[in-house]
Amino acid sequence: MSPGFSFLNPGLAAGLAGVAAPIIIHFIFRRRARIFEFPAMRYVLLAYKKVARRLLVQEYLLLASRILMAALLALAVAGPLWSHVVSGLARGNKPLAVMFVFDTSLSMSRDAGGASLLDRSRERAAEWLGQLQSSDRVGAVDGTRLTDTGLTLSPDKLRAKIADLAPATAVARLPEAISLAASRLADIQDRERMIIVFTDLQRAGWSGTVSRPDLPPVYIIDMAGKTIPRNVAVTGLRISWKSLAREEAAQVRATLANFGRDPVSRALVRVEAGGATVAQGFVDLPAGQAVDKDFTLTEVPAGSGRVVVDLDDGMTGDNAAWFHLKGGQEVRVLVVDGEPGAGVLESETYFLNQALNPRLYARSRIVPRDVTVAGFAAAPLSEYQVLVLANVDKLDPKDVARVKEFVTNGGGLLFTLGGRVNEDTYNAMWGDLLPRELRGVKTSYAGAQAGGEVRTMHIEMPALDADLHPILAIFRDPAQADLGLAGFSKYFLMQQEIVPRSRVLLRLTDGAPLMVEAAYGRGKVIVFASTADHDWNDLCVHPTYLPLVQQTIQYLGDALMGEDTGRMAAGSLIEIPAGSDVTGASALAPDGHVIKGELVEEETNRRVRIPGADLPGVYYVKFGRADRPAPAKPDPATADRILVLNVDPEESDISRVPAEEIAARAGGQAKVLGPDAPLNPEAPEATETNSYAGIMLALLLAFAVAERALTRKG
Repeated sequence: MSPGFSFLNPGLAAGLAGVAAPIIIHFIFRRRARIFEFPAMRYVLLAYKKVARRLLVQEYLLLASRILMAALLALAVAGPLWSHVVSGLARGNKPLAVMFVFDTSLSMSRDAGGASLLDRSRERAAEWLGQLQSSDRVGAVDGTRLTDTGLTLSPDKLRAKIADLAPATAVARLPEAISLAASRLADIQDRERMIIVFTDLQRAGWSGTVSRPDLPPVYIIDMAGKTIPRNVAVTGLRISWKSLAREEAAQVRATLANFGRDPVSRALVRVEAGGATVAQGFVDLPAGQAVDKDFTLTEVPAGSGRVVVDLDDGMTGDNAAWFHLKGGQEVRVLVVDGEPGAGVLESETYFLNQALNPRLYARSRIVPRDVTVAGFAAAPLSEYQVLVLANVDKLDPKDVARVKEFVTNGGGLLFTLGGRVNEDTYNAMWGDLLPRELRGVKTSYAGAQAGGEVRTMHIEMPALDADLHPILAIFRDPAQADLGLAGFSKYFLMQQEIVPRSRVLLRLTDGAPLMVEAAYGRGKVIVFASTADHDWNDLCVHPTYLPLVQQTIQYLGDALMGEDTGRMAAGSLIEIPAGSDVTGASALAPDGHVIKGELVEEETNRRVRIPGADLPGVYYVKFGRADRPAPAKPDPATADRILVLNVDPEESDISRVPAEEIAARAGGQAKVLGPDAPLNPEAPEATETNSYAGIMLALLLAFAVAERALTRKG
């Protein structure tokens, strides 16, 4: 059949001559008024003319509807057809086995003239599916998620599967997808095999090479050949803190990149937190370059937020980067003084209390209460988030059990040691609550040659480029002073671990651990191996004492100002370390749906996997335990883990791979074609035909109803 307009029954199209019948009937049988001269009629003549004009319009509408009804009836019977040419599939004498591979990455969501590149891919695939026969077998591979339908579907069933393909935000893995498609075709012997890949040739999706040597013909359909490259993205976030008091100011630095060919002027960038815009500004983005934009947030609400660039660039999925701010709440601390002393300055906890609630900072977020060992028994631990045992020698077994229960339920515990502590008593009393067993007091002597002179040890700070513990992160800033200036003359030694169970936060210059942390239940325990006052060290008189104490208590109370700026990419493999009591997990996704976590156990490595975390945003994870299964819908306020996922910056870069390089990555078997090009120039063109008889009948019915209404009105 030739392209263009035609009829299924051309002879019946002669029925269009029937449109003359309503016209003839109208003019032959229209009513003619007889004229009578009656003088009184001149009084109503004006009203009569108005009615006559209305009736004339109504008659012409009635005539038009009858003409159209006659024409539509003739067209419907004749069977109107519209045919257009589509490129044909390369078909031999055998049935076909075709695997379609769809690049569903974020770059395929770009606008391509009113529809996305992925939608255009679906349309093109549907045209080819329309050429296949019921005996042909087809399948599809999601080139980003690496899932497939197998090769058992008929063309009609695959069309429905393709319509359900959801766009992803992760980077495509097309060489792996082609290998997967080839594996599905490997055992097919009695059919012509081929792989058709729909992609925009984005470089990020073509890392690696196709691993199978037995590739059938591979056709790469370039869906973005005529699309103008244009994309602006938020590719990075960094948040730092300017103060330690309650007036913490967050410094937000957003990196914005222009991956297009044209510069962008005065793009509006906003910072959203707590459901409102808290800062905004404009930025100019040169073509092909990245620019940093800084914001200072003086009011920092805890919770999720994002940095957004307000720009319609045709690919808005990477126009925002999410972050999560935590901490900032008030921390109530119970400080148990193990050596009160005769005067205030002689108290074990004097300097500690001054650092916890310094008078110079009226808005300090830490509220300490100081009690003696005798008063500790009457203190309700449920009212506090952190407990400090400062040089406490012994506690009643009931109080020891209370402390362990407090930490197990999520409380924070800080041990500071001193002369009243006996290592054997502590090891027996606290057991596995201590991060490491104590091994006695060490006095740092210079040696016999120096006449027994004490040689002080100093804190050895980790390298600034190391992954610093949250407590120590602020000491990257030289303005916070140097921890290494404080001198230590006495300190407890701790047991070395063969299997690491604890983390050493600070060491002295002789390598001895000074500050050690370990988890206990849902809480945290830190041991400071020296005193909190000036008996064994002079840390308390140095400027670093206050920030170190403040950071430690806020960390133990889960109130330390911190952030997650989405270092994990949406769509990547998300796994969370899990304790021995964890039995599962559930995660609340940004769109409100719940993902069931999968527990993975490999020897001593237990972790929870969160599958299908494709959306950028904040995920709230709640663990299930033996006594409490994972909830059906996690509460963000009680989440055990909070994960921030953002678009991989590689996916925002829409630079393309040359056709020659793609052919090489596919083992030289691939051909790169435009969306309208035939897969094989020698393959015959196919004609796709659509019938419009149904539309004609529907219009006929509509005009029949209109004609009936006009007739009754007349």
